[in-house]
Amino acid sequence: MEELRIFRMTFLALLLLFSFVVVASVHALPADSMWIEPPTLDFGGSPVGTKFNVTIWLNVATPTNSWQFYLVYNAAHLNAVRCDYTGSGKSQWSGTELAETVVPSFGFHNSTHGYVVHGEVLKNSGENTGAGSLSWVEFEIIQVPPEGQTLASELRLDLVGAFDSKALTKDYVSIPLDYGNAIYVIPEFPFPILLFAFVIVVSGIALVFKRKISQKACLRRGH
Repeated sequence: MEELRIFRMTFLALLLLFSFVVVASVHALPADSMWIEPPTLDFGGSPVGTKFNVTIWLNVATPTNSWQFYLVYNAAHLNAVRCDYTGSGKSQWSGTELAETVVPSFGFHNSTHGYVVHGEVLKNSGENTGAGSLSWVEFEIIQVPPEGQTLASELRLDLVGAFDSKALTKDYVSIPLDYGNAIYVIPEFPFPILLFAFVIVVSGIALVFKRKISQKACLRRGH
């Protein structure tokens, strides 16, 4: 029973030491809409270099031939590393429709913010409706906050710059969209908590080994 208690304490400490929390929720956005999942990311204690993915979604009631997203982010906090479609060589949203695909582009929206732009056109003037995922974007955290501070940074689809986020009919008519942005939060690195967790882990392991050695010694004396 004592070893079980030690194991439980060690396991909980390991969770504190290595885990970060991702909080996701489903956007209650109307059609027609484009949004980011998960909409909320909380990286408690994650160091510089941590990578994470977000996925862009589209839901349209209006028959749609093409889409484009223009995702803007704070370039002082994040770096966009990669981007690709969520389906097999094309978006999951396009379903069985044949599609013209493009390579994603990366650039600067302004002096402080970067962007990722990606899109797709259904061939033969095809049209599609309904909800589905478009592309995923991988980001890397390049800045963590000073002690006692928190970084909060938005990922936005509703800004207009070198490009914009949109959906078009086969006649190139723009479909008005509601946009769902996302925000990520990095609290200060919780060093005291991690140190405490590390001490518990080491102490628990040492105690288990000590008990094992003691049991072996007792067995030898019994013989």
